Amino acid sequence: MFLPDNTHSIFNALANSYVYLAISMVFLGFLFGKEKLEQWIRALLLAQIITAAAQIGYSMLDMNESLFIATSMVWIIGAPAAFILIALWLNGRASGHQPAP
Repeated sequence: MFLPDNTHSIFNALANSYVYLAISMVFLGFLFGKEKLEQWIRALLLAQIITAAAQIGYSMLDMNESLFIATSMVWIIGAPAAFILIALWLNGRASGHQPAP
């Protein structure tokens, strides 16, 4: 029941929670404006829809595992990069270096 290779396991059911996280990140992306840093943040957050689609495809529609692993790189690289950029953006706003929206 706990093996990731079993498509009917608890592991895959819990892994689907990343779909909700990715979708929430996509909606968060719409809150950022037109400044260069905000455009990078927006692009990284909006790209997370790829991971949501891949997770659904892999766990529910028997998508190819190689394709799933490749699309997971969007999450593995993009999410931490977006979080770091959001931290820098918030730090700049707190210190008064960036104008308010």
